[in-house]
Amino acid sequence: MTKVKVEVLKDDIQIQQKQSDHVSVKDSKGRLITIRKPPILDKFLFINILGANANNEAYVREVGIYNWVSAIDGLPAAKTTERELHALIERLGYEGHEAILEGIMQIIGADDALNEEGEKSLVKK
Repeated sequence: MTKVKVEVLKDDIQIQQKQSDHVSVKDSKGRLITIRKPPILDKFLFINILGANANNEAYVREVGIYNWVSAIDGLPAAKTTERELHALIERLGYEGHEAILEGIMQIIGADDALNEEGEKSLVKK
C-alpha cells in the first residue's frame, strides 16, 4: 500500500483564516486541489445529481466530499452530472481523496476556531 502525502499550503491557510470557506491542498501527485465549503444550493443540486443513489447513505457519505472540490490546478472541477462526478472521482484517485479530506478538515477547523472566538467575545461582554 502506498503512503499518501498531503501538503497544506501555508499561504492558502492564511486566506482560509480570513474567509474560512476555501483552502488549497497539494496531493501526493503534486496537483493543487481547491476545496471550498459548498454553497447551500450546491448541496441540493448535488443530491439531485446522485438520483436514486441519494437514498444510499454509504454512497452519499463517500461521494459527498467531492462536492467540496471546486478546482484542480486552477481549472474548475465539473460535477453537474453523475457522469462528470464519476470522472472527477476517477481523475483524483486515492491521492486526491486524501487531499480532499485534509482540506475539509482545515475548513471545518477554521470554522470551529471562528465560532470559538465569537463565543469568547460574547462571554467578555
